[in-house]
Amino acid sequence: MKYFLSHASSDDSFLRDFLPLLREIDPDLDEGKDVFYSSSARAAGVRPGEEVLSSLSKALESAGCIVLFVTSDYLRKPFCLYEASLASYLWSRDRKLVVPLAASSDLLTPLQSLFPGLTYVDASKQGAAERFFSAFDLKGKASPSADAFFASFAEKGASFSLLPPLGMEKERYLSLFPYLERNGIVRFDDGIPATLSSLRASLDGAEDIYFVSTTGSSFLKTNRGLLAEAVGKGANLRAVLASSGSRDLEGVAAIESLPEGEAGKRKGLTRLDGEIASSLSFLREIALSSSLPGAGEVKAYPSHGLIRQTAFLVRKEGGRLEGWITLTLPPARTSDGTPSIAFRGEEGRGGKMNLPSLVSFYASSLVELSERAGDSLDLRAKSSPGALLEKDIASRGVKEAYRHYEEKWARALRERERRVSAEEGTYEGTLIEIAAQHPLREDGTPGGEFRRRLEEGYRLYWSLVDSGEKCAIYVPGSKHLRPGGKGKADRTSLSSSGIAYLLGKERKIPRKALFGEKANALYKGEAGVYNSADECYVAARLFKDGNYRSLISVCSPNQLLRKEFFYLEQELLPTMVPVPYERAYHADFVDEAFLSLLPTLLSDHDWQDPSGEAYRVSRERRMPGFKKE
Repeated sequence: MKYFLSHASSDDSFLRDFLPLLREIDPDLDEGKDVFYSSSARAAGVRPGEEVLSSLSKALESAGCIVLFVTSDYLRKPFCLYEASLASYLWSRDRKLVVPLAASSDLLTPLQSLFPGLTYVDASKQGAAERFFSAFDLKGKASPSADAFFASFAEKGASFSLLPPLGMEKERYLSLFPYLERNGIVRFDDGIPATLSSLRASLDGAEDIYFVSTTGSSFLKTNRGLLAEAVGKGANLRAVLASSGSRDLEGVAAIESLPEGEAGKRKGLTRLDGEIASSLSFLREIALSSSLPGAGEVKAYPSHGLIRQTAFLVRKEGGRLEGWITLTLPPARTSDGTPSIAFRGEEGRGGKMNLPSLVSFYASSLVELSERAGDSLDLRAKSSPGALLEKDIASRGVKEAYRHYEEKWARALRERERRVSAEEGTYEGTLIEIAAQHPLREDGTPGGEFRRRLEEGYRLYWSLVDSGEKCAIYVPGSKHLRPGGKGKADRTSLSSSGIAYLLGKERKIPRKALFGEKANALYKGEAGVYNSADECYVAARLFKDGNYRSLISVCSPNQLLRKEFFYLEQELLPTMVPVPYERAYHADFVDEAFLSLLPTLLSDHDWQDPSGEAYRVSRERRMPGFKKE
């Protein structure tokens, strides 16, 4: 079993005396592998270069037993209180074995709020060693050395009144815990108090998710995968954002740029408008990547007021609430690390409003106001891009592009409804397009990013087949030039490499369910498949000719929006499944936005014209033997 020893660094000496006791309990203990204590300079702690909170959280999660060495110093250390708070959560969620060792009776009151009903070991009381061993079901096993340890540890209790924890008077400190518990306050933090692991835990079992922010782009960008997963399981996501181009947003820009004057205000307003557009794009990505039957709604609302308090709220079954709210004071912004409060509790009853209830009232009131005014945007519906563009964009070229895509959207929506509602047997099964990724490895096998997408496509395939649905996979991509290879080509095509990888899996996909080189040649001929538009073109033809009922596209997150528009040009609305990768080949989203997406929207909608720049450039860079005309 692994042990996490939570203690103040000033109490490090107690650990050396405690380890022999731990060996009495666990004779097979390997200190180097089984014990974690972060303040020690030894290997059993946070290693150089590791993120402290993340390492502590992982160690606490993996531990089978957590021992808290509660002294007066322990209750003054933020990291100790963080460890105790997370231990409390793990104890309540998993009933993990937690053994608090208090140096004196005075130190027990704060712990009793964190661990109601838990067995405590008060070192100042007779029989402390026996009580400790009993926690491990070892009654009558306490040794004389154990008694000596607890007698020494109890001496710490005398120092409590000499140095009040957290700089408060003892009475004030002890009264604070019931106040925090009564008001649902879990902890205070700087910036957004949500790690990936804590957000995943908060979203587990979510029925409704509220996010209130001026723009919210950073939070949505970082956590869109987890949010899409929750929406896919039926949670409704409602985001309240400031209104782009509104006087309220001008006020935000003005107060955030006071020292810079009017020029700073204009610059700030441009930034805020861009962030709101990004947020809506991320919300739409969440909506479309979680649009299978049973998924929840994804809606955006204008705030109709000046938002300064960013809030995140999850409502679960039985009125349980949890989340966080920032205490942003202009001209500071949430991203500057302003104070925040994490909370957890139930809806207030009988007129009693705790913090979770207040945040719930705040968020739901903003949503209700927008609903009454008819200002909500359904991020899966046709109206969402139109509503945004009509309000915020005035250029002639963009309006013409909007009208073009408005027509395409209407046709694509009708086509999807026609296939879904058709008589049984007319359209069957799902086609999964797994976007290829160059370069291949030297031996012709897929690189890491390509493999990640293939694995996701493989998982989706068997998930659908196991549920009784017909399914096929298309892996696009002709033979490419190697980067920097001076005309040297890959050994094989991207299609062949990807299909060979899938055929090598333990659970084999039937060869007839895999499309690759033959589909490339059938629909693109000698021109081949050399960009994302070609991928979508061939996949669309396969989908229509194969009479499939639904289409899934597995692709890079940064290319998702571009591929959506390529499919929209083919009058299709696939389910987009973005697959992140740490060292993504298409990581430059600035180039993606201005050099790829913008020309696609305004002029070259499908990249299939041989005289077009996108068609020509992609083949000059990637196609062996391509000759410029």
